[in-house]
Amino acid sequence: MDFGLGEDGYELQRTLQFLRRHELLRCEEALVAELTSRLESNRGEKSTLSAAEEEEAAASVSLVGGPGVIIPQSAGLSTPGGTKAEEDEEDEDSWQPGLLRRLHSMNVCGEAIKPMTPANGDVDANQKRHARTPSIIEPYDLPEAAASHEEVLEHWRQNAEVACEYNGNDDEGFDRFSIPRQDVKKYLVESFEGVADPIIEADEYADGHVTFSPDLKANDAHSTKPEKRTRVLDRGESFTFGDVAQGDAEDGTETPMPTGWSDSAQNAAMNAYDVFHLKVYHHASRTGFEESKDFIVKYGDVIANRYKVVEGIGRAAFSKTVRAQDLQTNTAVCLKIIKNNKDFFDQGLDEIKLLKMLNDKDPKDEHSILRMHDYFYYKEHLFIVSELLRANLYEFQQYERETAESPYFTLSRIQSVAKQVLKSLTFLHELDLIHCDLKPENVLMRSYTDCTVKLIDFGSSCFTTDRMSSYAQSRAYRAPEVILGATYSQKVDLWSLGCILAELYTGEVLFRNKSVATLLARMVSIRGPFDSELLAQGADSHKYFTKEGFPFEIEEMSGVLVVLRPKRTCLRRRLGECDDDFVNFLEQLLCVNPDARPTALEALEHPWIQKSLD
Repeated sequence: MDFGLGEDGYELQRTLQFLRRHELLRCEEALVAELTSRLESNRGEKSTLSAAEEEEAAASVSLVGGPGVIIPQSAGLSTPGGTKAEEDEEDEDSWQPGLLRRLHSMNVCGEAIKPMTPANGDVDANQKRHARTPSIIEPYDLPEAAASHEEVLEHWRQNAEVACEYNGNDDEGFDRFSIPRQDVKKYLVESFEGVADPIIEADEYADGHVTFSPDLKANDAHSTKPEKRTRVLDRGESFTFGDVAQGDAEDGTETPMPTGWSDSAQNAAMNAYDVFHLKVYHHASRTGFEESKDFIVKYGDVIANRYKVVEGIGRAAFSKTVRAQDLQTNTAVCLKIIKNNKDFFDQGLDEIKLLKMLNDKDPKDEHSILRMHDYFYYKEHLFIVSELLRANLYEFQQYERETAESPYFTLSRIQSVAKQVLKSLTFLHELDLIHCDLKPENVLMRSYTDCTVKLIDFGSSCFTTDRMSSYAQSRAYRAPEVILGATYSQKVDLWSLGCILAELYTGEVLFRNKSVATLLARMVSIRGPFDSELLAQGADSHKYFTKEGFPFEIEEMSGVLVVLRPKRTCLRRRLGECDDDFVNFLEQLLCVNPDARPTALEALEHPWIQKSLD
């Protein structure tokens, strides 16, 4: 039925959506009342319903905003029980169907409207027809009698090889389910910590559920592990460090060190300092203050009376690189110019410190690590001078795919790259370092003919004894434990390497994503459901997973909760036809559980790395 709104219908729909999104309940209630009044007025003037239809319409009234605010579900409105003929008569540009469908599904407080039940408890067929059904997310088909999570993953992989749920290479890899606001609490948890048994009874919720870890014994052992206790010292009493009873030490109790005190015998190595001197170039008759924080690079400029700029190479998040000629040695070098920012400057100093250490530990350049020649401070910018290498893996592969008749990165060359990077990682890890940003852009070609590479960019690297940062690794190559906020180790570099090798083989990013939630959905799709024990270890797991184990995200504009149900597939289906040993090698590198992932040294012993390829 026409409300007489004309072209204002679309604006009215947008207005109501704005009010509901921002929870302006009184304004929304007033708008609903106005709509109700106008609908009833039009209905009284132009009603052509029969007596039987009037009686049926009266029985299908839904309460929207409290007493006095009603909207009949008849009078030309689109309802779940409407006929196809009625739907065909609706104007496609009309605001009525979508708007009123939302109004009769929930009230202005965002609560679901239940069908009105008569005093005798009987519900007629018409009310059942208009009852709102919750979103149903189809559960995963997982074995109930699995003895461990590894069996769950094997079942996932085998079924994916037989019948992959992907529709093609452009498929996102998951289905989206929008959850009404009144059902959100059913899906979310505040924390996965302490949840030993994620199995939920089938009749507790109407939606499907995922069983992640049938191995309850391992979960129980993890959850019942005794925690170390700390003795609290009374400030009014004197004490010595020898007053702890032997039984307390065996029981896991220890006396804390007073603030400001240190045990030099135990902490000598941790408290040791190293020093490097930073050269500062400046004009003798000027201060170091510059008019702009941006360093403008021009062709032919000579930096620090030594390095002549030849051409630009690239830009990164906190730096830019140029090719230059060293006028003292007459050799080509790479200048990395750190942006004028305190955090970036500190990160650049960390990279200088690590490159000095790595180069000193590798005097013969045998471990494929970037060689640093010089570093200095010039015009409020930190400079790092290093050897000049060729293109990175990403740029080179893109160039080859566009210009070459056959791909450069054959399986044998991918094996060569894998060996070199693994040897570099073994060298780094033996020094208790984590690269933390391994990706195709940070692996540079040293020689195209010999297919030799080198690792660069140690600005994000850290020691295993450092306080781990919550942000590490580029998103497409980020390990699951880093995303979930769990404790991570050197094995995050092995995950990143697995992503790189898969990308070299297929030419496509393995875990394509637009957000962290879509990244996790692709991980589950390709590598199988996450173990509940890993979710329990992650401080941020509840930000990305529902209690049933589905990834989710919140839409920025509408605030709607969107649950992502990953589609089943596996590495073999993503890679296509390839060597079985290569698939097995990548499956080991890309184990979601970091404990099951090999170390760099162990990965070098894998049969695929050891075999001879033509």
